[in-house]
Amino acid sequence: MNAPPAPGRHTRCVSWPDGERRAAVRCYSSGGQAIQCCGHGLLCCAEHWLRHWGAPGTLQSCGTDLPCRRREGLTWIGFPTMALTPLAPPGWLTTVLPGLHAASVLRCASAGPDDGYLVVELAAGADLPALDAPGAALAAYTHRALILACGVDARSAQHDEALHYRYFAPQYGAAEDVATGSAMRVLASYWPASGAPLTALQRSRAGGYLHALRDGDTTWVGGRVAAQQQERRAHG
Repeated sequence: MNAPPAPGRHTRCVSWPDGERRAAVRCYSSGGQAIQCCGHGLLCCAEHWLRHWGAPGTLQSCGTDLPCRRREGLTWIGFPTMALTPLAPPGWLTTVLPGLHAASVLRCASAGPDDGYLVVELAAGADLPALDAPGAALAAYTHRALILACGVDARSAQHDEALHYRYFAPQYGAAEDVATGSAMRVLASYWPASGAPLTALQRSRAGGYLHALRDGDTTWVGGRVAAQQQERRAHG
């Protein structure tokens, strides 16, 4: 696959066999831009190949081998665990997110290179759906994808999730993702769970319910995948 697909409405992933129980994957934003780590797209590809292989296997994406498996009704992808670096909350947050109150920002951390991720932890129970997406203005302040997250108590949980989050990367053609597995990979390091998977509900308009579990140097991201109108989408 040398040329990206033409721009369209959705993120698209192209996958092809690359050996025994092994497949290559390339993912693109709706605008045709290559995506470094498309977690929900990889989950969809994993589900397709796991059905075909009938056993665990490996996906190769952006030069990285990613094990995939099905367990307890969920499809799982294993990513290298990411290290996080704490940092002071940047002053521009309330500029790109006008509805955000500075007092609600508790902590921040970065992950990966300069075009990696910025995690912003808000006070527990924050009303994430009420915030407007930052849009193209975000690129003037950072090249990192922005992850807003907060803890959830039992009264405000919609399922049994421990976290709510939203994900913005307009500078890479994703104004807001629906169900972001790559964000769950990062949040598993920010909110490490002991023994049990970390569960989170992505508060995008459509919503996405995902799981993550750290196992040494591997962080497993899981979700339930269903076929809908001949497309593969990860959802809860």
